[in-house]
Amino acid sequence: MLAEKVKNLAIIAGDNHGNAIAPVPEHAWLNPHKFTQAEVHQTLNESRCGLLLSAMEGACFSSSEYLLSGIPVVSTPSLGGRDVWYNDYNAIIAEPNPDAVAAAVETFVANPRDPEKIIKMHIEQAEVYRKRFAKVFGDILKRHGDGEVDAHLYFRQNFTPKMRAGMWHDDIVALFKGTKKAS
Repeated sequence: MLAEKVKNLAIIAGDNHGNAIAPVPEHAWLNPHKFTQAEVHQTLNESRCGLLLSAMEGACFSSSEYLLSGIPVVSTPSLGGRDVWYNDYNAIIAEPNPDAVAAAVETFVANPRDPEKIIKMHIEQAEVYRKRFAKVFGDILKRHGDGEVDAHLYFRQNFTPKMRAGMWHDDIVALFKGTKKAS
């Protein structure tokens, strides 16, 4: 309901995982079926910003999907760490009330951000964390007697990204390009 005052609101719903279901504002568009990844990407490419309004959430894949699509994020203050990706250019942290969320969305509609800059910044940040992870993974392998493995290469060859299940795609930017049309 924090998005109830957002104009031209599109909601992409997937599996609910047992969470309580909030009423959908009457003016909102809701996907008519569970979307494929291609349908999610198309809808993201038609958006001006993404909304992340939960107060507590662990790994927030939607946050990276938005940023890799080149769209900024309107978030509310949260626990769980998604704000590690946000800065003054790619996000607005709005107070958790409908007026503040709608005002933040309107800020991005009136002042669009450069999608290429958002994508580039997110990829650079993700690579820092990926390298840290590979180093820790490599240290674990060494401690257990397998010091010959290049942990970064092993990670790249064996990790299956959630957003592109079944393949590693070095040109992630190409996967998320599109034209921004709606909020």
